[in-house]
Amino acid sequence: MLISICLGLAAFAAFSLFEFVRAGSLRTGSRYNIWFAVGLTLLTAMWVLIIIRGFRGIDVQFISGILIAAATVVWYVKLLAVAGKGNYTADKGSSEVNTEGIYGMCRHPGFYAFIILSGALALAAGTVEGVVCAALTVVLNSAYIIVQDVYWFRIYINGYEEYRKKVPFLGFRIRK
Repeated sequence: MLISICLGLAAFAAFSLFEFVRAGSLRTGSRYNIWFAVGLTLLTAMWVLIIIRGFRGIDVQFISGILIAAATVVWYVKLLAVAGKGNYTADKGSSEVNTEGIYGMCRHPGFYAFIILSGALALAAGTVEGVVCAALTVVLNSAYIIVQDVYWFRIYINGYEEYRKKVPFLGFRIRK
C-alpha cells in the first residue's frame, strides 16, 4: 500500500509543479509544460498497481467499477466537448476565462468526476488499499483545486476574479 500512496502523493506533487511552471511561463513565454501529464501518468500507475494487486478475477464488482470509471471519463470529456472550448480558458493557448457550458455553471466540475472515478476504481479493485487511495487522492484533489481557485488561476487566467464572483465554486448555478 505504501507504494500506491507514494504514487498518489507524487502525482499531486507533479500537478503542483505544473502550476508553478505555468505561472512562470507567463514571464518566459514558454508553452511547454510536461508536469500535468506526469501527474496523470503517476495517478494511472497507482490505480493500475492497486487493481492488479487486488485482482481476483472478472466478476460483477470488477466489471461495475470499470464500467462506471469508463462512463465517468466519457461523460467528463463530453462535457468539455459540449463546452466547445476546453476547460478553464476560452481557447487553447488563451488566458481568457471560459464562461461557457459547464464552466458557466460551476468553477470546478471535474471535482465531481474525480470523486466518481476514484470510487469506481476502488470498487473495481475491491480492496482496502483501493478505498484508502481513493480517499487520499480525493482529499489531495480537493486541496489542489482550492489552491488553484484562490491562487493560481488568479495569476494566469484573465477575468478569473470576476468569474469567481459570478459562478459557484462547487455548487451549480442553473441560470445565468
